[in-house]
Amino acid sequence: MNPIEAKIREILIQADIQVDDIGVHDDMTQMGLNSLTLVKSMVDIINLHQLEIDEDSVEFYNIKTIQHMVDFVSESSVKLEGVVE
Repeated sequence: MNPIEAKIREILIQADIQVDDIGVHDDMTQMGLNSLTLVKSMVDIINLHQLEIDEDSVEFYNIKTIQHMVDFVSESSVKLEGVVE
């Protein structure tokens, strides 16, 4: 597990999402998770890690897997305590 994925899993755990049962490519909405919970988790990721995103972007509303979250963070201008520079 890479450091970005580990941080994302920490945020999901704080949102009471049982990440141990979720594979990196599993569609979390198909596993019964509420899409609003996923959006809230993405907002937490954006706020906590100061992601720079286009205000008109709705890309994060379509994120349904942990891998999509990792890709989103990796592609954004973010500083995760030295993980992404």
